[in-house]
Amino acid sequence: MQFFVHNDGGLSCHMYQRSCDLGLGVPFNVASYAALTYMVAATTGLKPREFIHTMGDAHVYLNHESQLREQITRIPFDSPRLTLTPLSDPEVPLTTQPLESFQSSQFDLQGYRCHPWLPMRMSA
Repeated sequence: MQFFVHNDGGLSCHMYQRSCDLGLGVPFNVASYAALTYMVAATTGLKPREFIHTMGDAHVYLNHESQLREQITRIPFDSPRLTLTPLSDPEVPLTTQPLESFQSSQFDLQGYRCHPWLPMRMSA
């Protein structure tokens, strides 16, 4: 991954992924690296801007095919909004917090909506 600081104080993250399981792995990777971009932006005093994902070997396993065919028929919901909050004292800026000390309670995801679950098993 590579971070880029824009002239206006924005922060973007570009990640190259060599092997991409489109059914199970990629959704988790997108969420994880987007959250990491927010964390790095918060600790450096920048504004998160974008996450760019470049995929090498993007693939669909045969036992995921029917679920992914269903998924692509679904109309996407509006994107949720992510806000990071300080650990304890709201007066203490996130720029003083070490990156490795973030906790799940600091992530406030507003407006998240999802379609019904599509079960997929890990392929061997």
